[in-house]
Amino acid sequence: MYNDFFHFKEKPFALEPSARFIMLGKDHREALATLVYAIDEQEGYALLLGQPGVGKTTLIIALLKEMGDRVIPAVVTNPRVAALDFMNMMALELGLPGPYQSKGQFLVALTDLIKRSRREGKVVLLVIDEAHSLPPDMVEELRLLGNLDDSTPRVLNIFLVGQPELVKLLKSSNAVSLLQRLRRYHVLRPLSQEETKAYVRHRLGVAGGDPGIFDEQALEAVYRLSRGIPRLINSVCDDALLLAFTREQIKVDLALVMAGAKDDPTLRWTFGEPDSLGLNQGTGQPLAAAPLAAPGVPAAAYAAPATWAAPNPQAPATTPAPASQPVAPMQAPYQAAPRLAPGRPSRAERRAQAYAEKARRRAEKKMPTARKVQAAPPPAAAPAAAGAPRPQKKGSLWKKLVALLLAVALVWGFYLFYKHVGKKLAVRLGLLRPAILMPAEIPTALSHGPAKQQEQGPPDWGPLLRVKTGPAPAAGGNHG
Repeated sequence: MYNDFFHFKEKPFALEPSARFIMLGKDHREALATLVYAIDEQEGYALLLGQPGVGKTTLIIALLKEMGDRVIPAVVTNPRVAALDFMNMMALELGLPGPYQSKGQFLVALTDLIKRSRREGKVVLLVIDEAHSLPPDMVEELRLLGNLDDSTPRVLNIFLVGQPELVKLLKSSNAVSLLQRLRRYHVLRPLSQEETKAYVRHRLGVAGGDPGIFDEQALEAVYRLSRGIPRLINSVCDDALLLAFTREQIKVDLALVMAGAKDDPTLRWTFGEPDSLGLNQGTGQPLAAAPLAAPGVPAAAYAAPATWAAPNPQAPATTPAPASQPVAPMQAPYQAAPRLAPGRPSRAERRAQAYAEKARRRAEKKMPTARKVQAAPPPAAAPAAAGAPRPQKKGSLWKKLVALLLAVALVWGFYLFYKHVGKKLAVRLGLLRPAILMPAEIPTALSHGPAKQQEQGPPDWGPLLRVKTGPAPAAGGNHG
């Protein structure tokens, strides 16, 4: 919108990182040297940490521009996906044919790429941006990816880029072996005040405008508002340029920067008067001792203490107080409260006393009294071990034996009584049927069917005896 007004070829303070506007501070150059050294030595892993907006992604762009054709890069900016999706994204960045249906297919293709890169003298570089959002299972997958190239020097190098929470994630994921391989790491810090001024002028010049659009007070205000974070620097400068365009002002001063930043939602701070930033609009001189108001703290809390003033000789003299003056007591002297006559206890108190008395009596029944405990002879010797058997009282074994004999005698007597007297009594009472039926007790009809008639014939008296007989004697014969 304001490009034509300020004669810009392109927007100088876009929030998206661009390789054309790269301006590295001292700490950024050290971080870049660390990453380049890790690639040259092919150590396998490296770690880059920094707060949001401090320039991590811009530094990765500078790294890839520095390395050129020496590396085969794969930059994954959204690692919070499933393992197979992550590998397909990596394959797309590396130029591998895909998508793959399984992790095995991808690992075979990646192994072939590593072997080919070793022959060509190149390095396969996997950069995972926003690595603090990695799922815990993907941390283990990254460790296994590093195991594909176990030679020295390593062709496959993995750089983890994220916020400081990334270290906590690696520790909580039990990735101890991965942490041990992170020999190179750098914590990226914001720009200093001078670096912030150079950063603003550099971007204005690259965009084709006048590098001196912001005056010194405005640049100092930009640094104090943004804390040297490049993303916030872009936001503050963009707001100031837009407000200058609406007011048709060619130069950006302190008032424009403060007015533009007042309604900027990206600045997480409590806005106060311009003096709370350490800048004096009236004189234009910076007040270096006045700090920036912290988030949630009013600017009045950072005000300088009142200075000492010399006494005025024309002021009326005050009457000095006497050396000693009686002071009234703060409170009345202590008086003992009168004792009240003991009254009748309430119903609740009587009930509590009754419960306490019952509890005391039950305890006396279950436990020996103190007098018996004192009269008891001391034990001969303490048990050697905690689980040693306790000594039995004298006569307890005889009591058990007598009880056992009485129980056996009782069972035996019950058995004899039932055998000789109990059965007869049960039969007389009709509880049992007798084993032998008397003739008078036999029922008339033992069977329900008709009785078979006995076949007619001679009774069976055993075998017949045959007697041999001679001819019968004649009648009236001689008997002589």
